[in-house]
Amino acid sequence: MTNLGRLADQARHLFEDVCIDYMYGWPGFTVEDTLKDLTQVVDLVDSNSVELFKFEVLDASPNLAEAFSKMFKMPLGYGEYQALHDACSDLLQQRGFARRSYTYFSRRSMELNYYASYYGWGGRSVLGFGVGAQSFHDGLMWGAVSDLNDYEELVRSGAIPSNVVSRFDPDEKELVTWPRRGWIPRALVERSGNHSYCTTLQRHMNLGLVEVGSKYFRLAPGQWHAVPSMMHEYLSSSDREIIEGQSWGRAAERAVEPSDLML
Repeated sequence: MTNLGRLADQARHLFEDVCIDYMYGWPGFTVEDTLKDLTQVVDLVDSNSVELFKFEVLDASPNLAEAFSKMFKMPLGYGEYQALHDACSDLLQQRGFARRSYTYFSRRSMELNYYASYYGWGGRSVLGFGVGAQSFHDGLMWGAVSDLNDYEELVRSGAIPSNVVSRFDPDEKELVTWPRRGWIPRALVERSGNHSYCTTLQRHMNLGLVEVGSKYFRLAPGQWHAVPSMMHEYLSSSDREIIEGQSWGRAAERAVEPSDLML
């Protein structure tokens, strides 16, 4: 905590906004533990914005997941993650952080510039720095190397620290990821002409998850908990099969049961 406070003081002199990335859902942490920890972090850093992220057991190293599984229940159930997510959301809003999206909370009406173009929404360019960061530009997506030593070595040598470059369609990506932001232009959906997608969207409207306006489809109030499962359902069947296959493979490495519905 001492080091975190010192870094926060330095950052406030250098940047207009300092954002806390807070990870909830650590094995062994109760709701009470999590709220106490989040309160301490918010008070110490005193930032303008916070992003909430769930501990992803399928992204953890196999050794870490195995160690946790020997001490705690792994992974947490959907209801437990939802309770943690809702508790953290309520605490932040009580402390003056208005909800701007699925993960993002801000004390000011303005949003961070990068969030307006997150995931390349609207075809905008995004430049990511750091291990594992993603960048989007002109229909291309770069993935930075995930090993810190490799990343540092490439940067020192003057090379671009990326090992994944692939093409992507901004509109297709937005059709899947829009629930994170909470809205999508109707014109984009209509332009896609995807009958299967529109059928899924209509079902979400029938379930009360989505509201329709004159220009936008919007996530209905209080439905943020449904965002992960909605995005999973908006994937094409082929993409969904690939992702599910990857999830099962990573789960087998970590000796846990994968869940596509967790927050």
